[in-house]
Amino acid sequence: MKLLKFILALGVGVIFGLMVFRDPGYMLMAWDVWTIEMPIWVFFVWLALVLGAVMLLNHFVYELDSFFSRLQFAIVNAKSKRADRFLSEGLTLLARADYFAAEKRLVKAAKISAQPLLAFLGAAKAARYQNAEGRAVAYIEAAQTQTGSDELAVGLEKARIEIESENVAKALETLAECERLAPKHPELTALILQVALKTKDIERIRDTLENAASSQATPEDTHALEKAAIELLLTHFKDNHKFRDAESFYHRLPRRLQSETDALCGYADVLIASGENERARKFIEQALKKKWHSDLIKRYGFIHLPKPAIQLKQAEKWLIAHPKDPNLLLTLARLYQQQQFWGKARLLLQQSIQISPQPETYFELGQVCRACNEPAASVKYFEEGLKLSTEGIV
Repeated sequence: MKLLKFILALGVGVIFGLMVFRDPGYMLMAWDVWTIEMPIWVFFVWLALVLGAVMLLNHFVYELDSFFSRLQFAIVNAKSKRADRFLSEGLTLLARADYFAAEKRLVKAAKISAQPLLAFLGAAKAARYQNAEGRAVAYIEAAQTQTGSDELAVGLEKARIEIESENVAKALETLAECERLAPKHPELTALILQVALKTKDIERIRDTLENAASSQATPEDTHALEKAAIELLLTHFKDNHKFRDAESFYHRLPRRLQSETDALCGYADVLIASGENERARKFIEQALKKKWHSDLIKRYGFIHLPKPAIQLKQAEKWLIAHPKDPNLLLTLARLYQQQQFWGKARLLLQQSIQISPQPETYFELGQVCRACNEPAASVKYFEEGLKLSTEGIV
């Protein structure tokens, strides 16, 4: 290809040279009083030189612009790498609970980053952990001004700051705005429950739990708050004998919360306290059929039916499958006590104590000894139970 171009150029040059040799011609240019006359070949030579100079200048300008573009890209890239490094270091320090150093790194990252939202949120969190409310609020306000900022992320962090500063009214306003964006977000649920538990707002707790997401993948702190809220609400229903409210609440809970041991035990306690013994029996039996809950079986021993033989028969079946469960042994002993089968009750209570001593087991054993007219043994077991219950209390 290059050879062909060379041959074509050479041919054109030879032809042009022959034409000039035969008749060099001339070119006349006039402007006002000025005239220029020159051979045509000289004009073309000058034209070629001018065009070459223009092309050279254009190439120089292009290369200069390309150089500055590359330089600008290198500066931006270096700045971005520094911002990423500061952000990474800051988040690592935040995870290590070095909040002072984390805040400094994250603020540096925010100042030079093209997208500083994450850095501002991290800095707000670090300041919050240092109880520096003023700085935390300033970082949140800075995050809110960022183009394309995540309203939910900013709102959640803002609500955390407001909750920790005991500004409950403002926190509720912020959480209401977050709820508009993502009504079933696990972190949002946790913050709403945190506020509701602080204020003992029964209705808000109830609404939040009933509308909680059904996903099993909830953060650990959210899960703990849900459990605390369920316990508070069911205790409230039990103390106020609101069986119907408890029933409505429990059955509207997401399935993942219904199957929690705390929820099962709390609802069973409400049924028993409200005198709904037959409902309580069926509820516990159905729950244990799906999954064994050692704490739930304790409630079975507090149910009093006109015909306790049904309970005895069921508990004896469970004992075959769970012979080493101390709570089942305790429950079956209580059922035997209801029938005044003192010997069987004593044996089961002693077995339960051997597996896992509990104050209530000693108390039941003391009751059995008292019923059998053994006051010395009864006092001994009551004392053992009292000693065990007070261990670790300062």
